[in-house]
Amino acid sequence: MAEWQAFNWIVDDRLDEGYLEGTYQEREEVVRDLVAQLPLDLRAPRASGPLTAALSDLWQRTASQHSWAWRERFATHYVDFLAFTLLSHSDPEKSQESPSDMTAFIRRRRLNSGCEMSFDLIETANAREVPASVARSDAYRAVRLAANDVISWTNDMFSIRKENARGDQDHLAAVLRHDTGSTWEEALTHASDLVEALTRDFLEAAADLRAIRGVYGLDEDAWTRVDESLTDLGEWIAGSLSWHRWSPRYRDVETTEAGAVPTYVERHLM
Repeated sequence: MAEWQAFNWIVDDRLDEGYLEGTYQEREEVVRDLVAQLPLDLRAPRASGPLTAALSDLWQRTASQHSWAWRERFATHYVDFLAFTLLSHSDPEKSQESPSDMTAFIRRRRLNSGCEMSFDLIETANAREVPASVARSDAYRAVRLAANDVISWTNDMFSIRKENARGDQDHLAAVLRHDTGSTWEEALTHASDLVEALTRDFLEAAADLRAIRGVYGLDEDAWTRVDESLTDLGEWIAGSLSWHRWSPRYRDVETTEAGAVPTYVERHLM
């Protein structure tokens, strides 16, 4: 799981930073090459370079432990992450503007956050899959979406100095400030209130799912896998907050022109 997280930060920076260094079509080709390394039958084409080779290695070692349904779910979430991270800079001029409204921002943020594929990897870490009847249910999805929003928006609050230093306005406080005409301080207070409310919603959504356990007709072992996953999602929220408080990624901020490559990104990755 640690290897996946480290790799995904590299991919995120490859697509999100330095977008003026090459064309959108070149970054789109990188995404296509990465997607090609996620075949459900594990028969991947020859990797085109170090980045795709690393993903191929991770996918082969991970997916071989899982069912076809899990592979399909994870691959779908990974493609969403790649596509919507790429989309945010499809037009360099718009990358410096806030999204048109909060609704569009929420939809895109859930997809480019990488949370969904990370949540799937909980099952890898535990070596226990959530039963498909629950994993595909709206009730379970509601829990995951709440956790996704809490983690993503917490990230937006901690990364605000970094994003503003890069000229990137595609984050929660910028959207709220744009929509309400508020100050940065007011927007951050509003964002904090939203995260708190969503954390409560996550707890309520998890409680709702536990309350309707009998509907799914699962035996004790199968339900234990569901219950453990709900607990682990809560631990993801807490762990993410702890990491953001500790990590120098958002403390040591480098100011650059929008779309330029910061010095901490290795040039050979661009």
